[in-house]
Amino acid sequence: MPELDFASLRKSIAAVSDTVKAKTAQIANLKAERDRISKAPGTREDVLEAAMADVDRAASCYVERLQADLRHHGNYRAEFCAGPHGGRLPVAFAAPRRYPGTKGDVYDTEKALAFLFNVQIKEGLRKAFAEMTWPEGAEPLNGRDERLQALDTKIALAEADLAKLRDEAAKTNLLV
Repeated sequence: MPELDFASLRKSIAAVSDTVKAKTAQIANLKAERDRISKAPGTREDVLEAAMADVDRAASCYVERLQADLRHHGNYRAEFCAGPHGGRLPVAFAAPRRYPGTKGDVYDTEKALAFLFNVQIKEGLRKAFAEMTWPEGAEPLNGRDERLQALDTKIALAEADLAKLRDEAAKTNLLV
Protein backbone atom coordinates (compact mmCIF):
# COMPACT_ATOMS: atom_id res chain seq x y z
CA MET A 1 0.00 0.00 0.00
CA PRO A 2 1.42 3.36 -1.03
CA GLU A 3 2.34 5.83 1.66
CA LEU A 4 -0.18 8.73 1.83
CA ASP A 5 0.98 12.20 2.75
CA PHE A 6 -1.86 13.26 5.03
CA ALA A 7 -0.11 16.47 6.03
CA SER A 8 -0.05 17.64 2.40
CA LEU A 9 -3.64 16.52 1.93
CA ARG A 10 -4.70 18.44 5.06
CA LYS A 11 -2.90 21.56 3.74
CA SER A 12 -4.59 21.22 0.35
CA ILE A 13 -8.03 20.84 1.93
CA ALA A 14 -7.35 23.83 4.20
CA ALA A 15 -6.23 25.88 1.18
CA VAL A 16 -9.46 25.07 -0.67
CA SER A 17 -11.50 25.90 2.43
CA ASP A 18 -9.61 29.18 2.94
CA THR A 19 -10.14 30.11 -0.72
CA VAL A 20 -13.89 29.44 -0.42
CA LYS A 21 -14.06 31.55 2.76
CA ALA A 22 -12.10 34.39 1.14
CA LYS A 23 -14.25 34.34 -2.00
CA THR A 24 -17.43 34.25 0.11
CA ALA A 25 -16.18 37.23 2.14
CA GLN A 26 -15.27 39.09 -1.07
CA ILE A 27 -18.79 38.54 -2.42
CA ALA A 28 -20.33 39.71 0.86
CA ASN A 29 -18.15 42.85 0.84
CA LEU A 30 -19.01 43.63 -2.78
CA LYS A 31 -22.74 43.18 -2.08
CA ALA A 32 -22.51 45.38 1.03
CA GLU A 33 -20.76 48.09 -0.99
CA ARG A 34 -23.40 47.85 -3.71
CA ASP A 35 -26.19 48.05 -1.14
CA ARG A 36 -24.55 51.06 0.56
CA ILE A 37 -24.14 52.95 -2.72
CA SER A 38 -27.64 52.13 -3.98
CA LYS A 39 -29.27 53.33 -0.72
CA ALA A 40 -27.00 56.32 -0.09
CA PRO A 41 -28.54 59.77 -0.22
CA GLY A 42 -27.38 62.03 -3.01
CA THR A 43 -24.94 64.80 -2.23
CA ARG A 44 -26.33 68.17 -1.21
CA GLU A 45 -25.15 69.62 -4.52
CA ASP A 46 -26.74 66.86 -6.62
CA VAL A 47 -30.09 67.07 -4.86
CA LEU A 48 -30.08 70.88 -5.06
CA GLU A 49 -29.36 70.64 -8.78
CA ALA A 50 -32.31 68.24 -9.17
CA ALA A 51 -34.57 70.61 -7.20
CA MET A 52 -33.51 73.51 -9.42
CA ALA A 53 -34.31 71.41 -12.49
CA ASP A 54 -37.75 70.65 -11.01
CA VAL A 55 -38.38 74.39 -10.63
CA ASP A 56 -37.43 74.94 -14.28
CA ARG A 57 -39.56 71.98 -15.39
CA ALA A 58 -42.57 73.36 -13.51
CA ALA A 59 -41.95 76.85 -14.94
CA SER A 60 -41.75 75.50 -18.48
CA CYS A 61 -45.50 74.70 -18.46
CA TYR A 62 -46.62 78.17 -17.41
CA VAL A 63 -46.67 80.02 -20.74
CA GLU A 64 -48.52 77.21 -22.50
CA ARG A 65 -51.13 77.03 -19.74
CA LEU A 66 -51.58 80.80 -19.61
CA GLN A 67 -52.01 80.85 -23.37
CA ALA A 68 -54.61 78.07 -23.20
CA ASP A 69 -56.47 79.92 -20.46
CA LEU A 70 -56.51 83.12 -22.53
CA ARG A 71 -57.81 81.22 -25.58
CA HIS A 72 -60.50 79.57 -23.47
CA HIS A 73 -61.73 82.87 -22.05
CA GLY A 74 -62.38 84.90 -25.19
CA ASN A 75 -59.42 84.23 -27.43
CA TYR A 76 -57.26 87.13 -26.12
CA ARG A 77 -60.07 89.70 -26.40
CA ALA A 78 -60.71 91.20 -22.99
CA GLU A 79 -64.08 92.66 -23.98
CA PHE A 80 -65.38 89.14 -24.72
CA CYS A 81 -64.09 87.56 -21.53
CA ALA A 82 -67.45 87.75 -19.84
CA GLY A 83 -67.89 85.99 -16.55
CA PRO A 84 -71.04 84.20 -15.42
CA HIS A 85 -72.38 87.38 -13.76
CA GLY A 86 -71.60 89.73 -16.65
CA GLY A 87 -68.24 91.00 -15.45
CA ARG A 88 -64.99 90.38 -17.25
CA LEU A 89 -63.20 87.17 -16.24
CA PRO A 90 -59.80 87.94 -14.77
CA VAL A 91 -56.74 86.47 -16.41
CA ALA A 92 -55.71 83.47 -14.31
CA PHE A 93 -52.06 84.53 -14.17
CA ALA A 94 -51.45 82.97 -10.75
CA ALA A 95 -52.85 79.59 -11.69
CA PRO A 96 -53.55 78.99 -15.36
CA ARG A 97 -55.21 75.60 -15.51
CA ARG A 98 -53.94 72.54 -17.23
CA TYR A 99 -57.46 72.14 -18.53
CA PRO A 100 -58.96 75.64 -18.93
CA GLY A 101 -62.43 75.98 -17.49
CA THR A 102 -61.71 73.53 -14.67
CA LYS A 103 -60.88 74.32 -11.08
CA GLY A 104 -57.16 74.92 -10.52
CA ASP A 105 -55.09 73.00 -8.02
CA VAL A 106 -51.86 73.39 -6.11
CA TYR A 107 -49.84 72.10 -9.07
CA ASP A 108 -51.19 74.87 -11.30
CA THR A 109 -50.15 77.44 -8.68
CA GLU A 110 -46.76 75.78 -8.29
CA LYS A 111 -46.08 76.11 -12.00
CA ALA A 112 -47.11 79.76 -12.00
CA LEU A 113 -44.91 80.53 -9.00
CA ALA A 114 -41.99 78.67 -10.55
CA PHE A 115 -42.26 80.84 -13.66
CA LEU A 116 -43.09 84.17 -12.04
CA PHE A 117 -40.62 83.85 -9.16
CA ASN A 118 -38.02 81.53 -10.65
CA VAL A 119 -34.95 83.42 -9.44
CA GLN A 120 -36.34 83.97 -5.95
CA ILE A 121 -37.39 80.34 -5.53
CA LYS A 122 -33.97 79.10 -6.61
CA GLU A 123 -32.23 81.52 -4.26
CA GLY A 124 -34.50 80.32 -1.46
CA LEU A 125 -33.66 76.71 -2.28
CA ARG A 126 -29.92 77.48 -2.21
CA LYS A 127 -30.29 79.11 1.20
CA ALA A 128 -32.45 76.29 2.58
CA PHE A 129 -30.07 73.61 1.33
CA ALA A 130 -27.11 75.45 2.84
CA GLU A 131 -28.84 75.51 6.23
CA MET A 132 -29.95 71.86 6.17
CA THR A 133 -28.16 69.17 8.10
CA TRP A 134 -27.18 66.69 5.39
CA PRO A 135 -27.10 62.95 6.06
CA GLU A 136 -23.74 61.24 6.24
CA GLY A 137 -22.66 58.79 3.58
CA ALA A 138 -23.97 60.87 0.68
CA GLU A 139 -22.85 59.62 -2.70
CA PRO A 140 -22.83 61.55 -5.99
CA LEU A 141 -25.76 60.76 -8.26
CA ASN A 142 -23.62 61.31 -11.34
CA GLY A 143 -21.95 58.01 -12.22
CA ARG A 144 -23.85 56.03 -9.60
CA ASP A 145 -25.48 53.70 -12.13
CA GLU A 146 -22.11 52.95 -13.73
CA ARG A 147 -20.58 52.19 -10.32
CA LEU A 148 -23.47 49.85 -9.49
CA GLN A 149 -23.11 48.09 -12.86
CA ALA A 150 -19.37 47.64 -12.25
CA LEU A 151 -20.09 46.14 -8.83
CA ASP A 152 -22.76 43.84 -10.35
CA THR A 153 -20.15 42.59 -12.82
CA LYS A 154 -17.59 41.98 -10.05
CA ILE A 155 -20.20 40.17 -7.95
CA ALA A 156 -21.23 37.95 -10.88
CA LEU A 157 -17.59 37.06 -11.64
CA ALA A 158 -16.82 36.31 -7.99
CA GLU A 159 -19.95 34.16 -7.67
CA ALA A 160 -19.02 32.28 -10.85
CA ASP A 161 -15.50 31.68 -9.47
CA LEU A 162 -16.96 30.40 -6.20
CA ALA A 163 -19.40 28.10 -7.99
CA LYS A 164 -16.58 26.72 -10.14
CA LEU A 165 -14.42 26.12 -7.06
CA ARG A 166 -17.27 24.33 -5.28
CA ASP A 167 -17.98 22.21 -8.37
CA GLU A 168 -14.34 21.17 -8.62
CA ALA A 169 -14.27 20.35 -4.93
CA ALA A 170 -17.49 18.34 -5.21
CA LYS A 171 -15.96 16.23 -7.99
CA THR A 172 -13.44 15.00 -5.43
CA ASN A 173 -16.14 14.48 -2.77
CA LEU A 174 -14.81 17.50 -0.87
CA LEU A 175 -17.59 19.52 0.68
CA VAL A 176 -16.77 23.19 1.10
